[in-house]
Formats: sequence, structure tokens, C-alpha cells
Amino acid sequence: MRDDFVVFIITHKRPDNQITYKTLKRGKYTGKIIFVLDDSDNTIDEYCEKYGKENIQIFHKYEDFDIGDNLTDHKGVPVYARNICFKIAREKGYKYFVQLDDDYPKIDYRYVKDGKLKAKPVSDFDKLFEAMCKFMEPEAISCVAFAVEGDYIGGANGRYRDGLYRNARNSFFCRTDRPFEFLGRINEDVTTPAVNNMLGRLFFTFMGVRVTLYDHEKNKGGSTEQYQEVNLYWNYFYPVLYVPSAISVAYGKTGFIKRVRWNNLLPQIINEKWRKGYEK
Repeated sequence: MRDDFVVFIITHKRPDNQITYKTLKRGKYTGKIIFVLDDSDNTIDEYCEKYGKENIQIFHKYEDFDIGDNLTDHKGVPVYARNICFKIAREKGYKYFVQLDDDYPKIDYRYVKDGKLKAKPVSDFDKLFEAMCKFMEPEAISCVAFAVEGDYIGGANGRYRDGLYRNARNSFFCRTDRPFEFLGRINEDVTTPAVNNMLGRLFFTFMGVRVTLYDHEKNKGGSTEQYQEVNLYWNYFYPVLYVPSAISVAYGKTGFIKRVRWNNLLPQIINEKWRKGYEK
């Protein structure tokens, strides 16, 4: 694997349950992996013993970026680690990196066969990550993510057919020289791409690869306890605070529903004929 790329695994109190790490090794990833932990984690020594101290990065949670509220007792969320990854990558000399949560049991290629979507486990992460780095070479691209299960609604004729769509969540491929800030204490992976896409930056989801998310209710540690403490009303309304013109929340039979008005969210290209002084 190229030496200017690193995988950051954002983790907390799960030294013996590193699901994503096992998935990467099963897929023959040979590159650098750094576990990103905050200094309140009382299992740091166990991480160091199991994965090597040189592969552990410890940081202190601070709030000198836009957290979206004035709470002080809800810090068990990943937004702090997501923001610190840019600093870590820059200091260590990495040009490209991907942020992954620690609980992905599967990362699959998605393809169409006989008109239906199929899945095949990634067997060579070096090649996949190399391709993602090349995809991010164009200057306009700020971030790319892999799809999650809900992105495949509609099957082969849904979003998959387009290959890309203007969003990014959960996994984030980034470049150190194109930094951006993750916004909001909770639901930061919804708020951040929404705000940046609204500003004309390109945040994409690549539909050719899917990450499978582990059931948080069954996986102790990480941010599970924090999300259980913070009610769903807060959770869903963080993106509304940042982008009220394009994101709203409704309540239905299944609970809260986030609604996105894409025409309000994405910049629109106006035909040149409307430019003042335009001559055909």
C-alpha cells in the first residue's frame, strides 16, 4: 500500500472487539492503521499492548470548533475524533486518509447480476484504497464515502444506477490539503456533507462499495451509551440547526423522519442566457 495513505479507526473502549480491523485484515490490507482514542478511555493500555503503541493516537477532547450547542456533559461522541484526524494526518505526513468506525463486519463490492444487486466481499483493500485515492485527485472533490444499506433502496434501478450521489456519511475518504470541519455534536455525518454541498464543495457517496453497520444495541463501548442518553429529538434536529432551508424533520409511524429538499441544498447552475448583457 502507498505510504502517503492511512486508515484511522475511531474507537472507544473496545480493545478486544475491533470488528473493522478484522475486516481489513481479512481483505489483505497491508497499509498503515492508526487507532484514534481520547484520553478518557481507560482501556488505552490494552490497545497499546494488543496493537502496538506506535499505532495508537491519543487526543484530548476540546471544543474550539462548531459543536452546535452549549452542552458540557455529552462528549462521548465521535465528532471530536473526526476533526482531530486532519491534524494527525498532517503532522505525520499523510496526504490521504479514511476514517472508519470500529464496527464494520463487512465491506462489500456491489454489482448487478440478472437485474438484481449482488454483493462480494472486498478481497484486496490495497487496490480499493488506491483507487479511492486516485478518484480524489481532481481538485474539486472534498470527500468520498462508501454507501450504507439504506442507500440501496430501489435496488439496481435506484441510486446505484447513478454510481455516485451528493452525500457522504459514516466512512470518509479525505485529503489533508483539503480540510473541512465536522459540524454538530450528534449526526455530524449528516450535517457536515449537507453544509459543504450547500457551499458548492463536492461530497460524494460511491455506490459500488457498501459498508455494513453493526447493531449498536449489541455492541458495548464506543458511542453506544452516549446515543442512548441523548434523546432522538436532539439527534434529528442537529442538521436542521445548520441547514433549515433544506432539511426538516417529521414524525411518522416509524418515528422521526429526516426530509431533505435537494433543490434547496445543492447550488443550481443558471443558464448563461440570463446573464446581464448576454448576447446570443
